[in-house]
Amino acid sequence: VAVSDSVELAEWQGKLFGGQCQVGLKWSKAPDATTSENAQHLQGQLVLNGADPSLMFDGLTTTSKAQADLSLSFATSAAKPNGWLKALSGTGTARLSSPANAPLKASGLFAPLAAVEQAEGPGGQVPTKQESTASFTIDSGVATLKDLRIQSNAYSAMFDGAVDLNRQTFDL
Repeated sequence: VAVSDSVELAEWQGKLFGGQCQVGLKWSKAPDATTSENAQHLQGQLVLNGADPSLMFDGLTTTSKAQADLSLSFATSAAKPNGWLKALSGTGTARLSSPANAPLKASGLFAPLAAVEQAEGPGGQVPTKQESTASFTIDSGVATLKDLRIQSNAYSAMFDGAVDLNRQTFDL
């Protein structure tokens, strides 16, 4: 549905990044009370199941057996779309699953997850599958991770921390 200063995508369903996706988005433009510019507002919900993580993120390489799930509600507002990430807020959950014979190869933001995935358990026990799950809130482009769990048959680890999406850094 399109109106002069807004567009809404009510309930789109289909394939995205190789997984099943459901999206609802609303974009609008309105004068910003603090500046003379029009602010562009974007809000929505995204549910993604069974996606290929290497298609979702630059610097992340996996085999076709790795899968990612993401559920996200978000809102942002800026004078220009390149300011949306800095103003991003929302909540969500994420899951990343990969078999041991298909390890993650990552650089940048995802390098810490790939490094943990290579870890062995007590006595050199090699993991056969790894799953990472987390819930998070986002405020001003910084995702605060709650209960980040990285688990395999060989080990389990829990973390709390933050991911600065603008600077692409972890603080766990």
